[in-house]
Amino acid sequence: MSSIIKNLGLALIVIGAAILFIGYFLGWVNNNAISILAMVAMIGGFITYIIAGKKSMEKN
Repeated sequence: MSSIIKNLGLALIVIGAAILFIGYFLGWVNNNAISILAMVAMIGGFITYIIAGKKSMEKN
């Protein structure tokens, strides 16, 4: 279960980066909602990754 959550964290970071790239190529650079959505996904993924890493360290 921990590896699934850890991979979910990495997936959210990649999804956030993909949102930024797609927004740039589609010309949505003046839209704050796209930036906020990407930021929330990346920060959520980062926090999820850290929490999963701490829990896996406590197991070992």
